[in-house]
Amino acid sequence: MMDENVRKLLLKMVRDNPGCWGWYQLDRALSFAGVSGVHVTLLMGKLAECGLVEASGDIQLAATTYTLTDEGRALVGDGAET
Repeated sequence: MMDENVRKLLLKMVRDNPGCWGWYQLDRALSFAGVSGVHVTLLMGKLAECGLVEASGDIQLAATTYTLTDEGRALVGDGAET
């Protein structure tokens, strides 16, 4: 099971960059946030299986991008909080 903090951080990153970021951008952003040793493609697959994100594109070409589902948005909000 993935760490809850990493899960929420990934969901917030997807929320803030809907349909724009793939595994590489997410991995770089996690690294910038001080999180290392994370297998982003595996974790994003688990988030998709849980119904929290939708994957679009071609995973074989590393061209998959992610968007939040309503369930994912319910966990992290819409980003409008101050």
